[in-house]
Amino acid sequence: MGQDIGKTTDNSPGTKEFLKTIKEIRNKVKEALKKTNMMMKKKWDAKKKSEIKQKKGDLVWVDTTYYNMDQPSKKLSAKQLGLFPIIQKVGKSAYELKIPSTWKSIHPVINESYLTSYVTLIFEQQSQRSDNRIANSINQTHMQEVEEILNSR
Repeated sequence: MGQDIGKTTDNSPGTKEFLKTIKEIRNKVKEALKKTNMMMKKKWDAKKKSEIKQKKGDLVWVDTTYYNMDQPSKKLSAKQLGLFPIIQKVGKSAYELKIPSTWKSIHPVINESYLTSYVTLIFEQQSQRSDNRIANSINQTHMQEVEEILNSR
């Protein structure tokens, strides 16, 4: 670091004692930094997601958190888009997807943190559309008629 602490031009005992103290402090600081770095690494590794092992042709969903959708409200827009097949892995943590050319707002290379693997459906009920289930449940429930409206805006 700039100057060599071990070399002295003065042979006085005060200088040697001062250099000894500085070296001890420097060693303590090094040990504290090593300990802090180990603790930080341990915390980081504990919360880090494991790497997604995808291969060419696998289907994935794309998270829409950072995409502007043509919905009047973010609450009404889709949470995920897809299913898109993987073309290839690009770099350490990105994948190139086969996205339709009409979707201009989505770049085909997406970081793995915004991808969710597609899990095949297990039960027949999972493949039914949600609006069909809602329609069926409305037809099966007993509907009550309103007798009188007491107040309105």
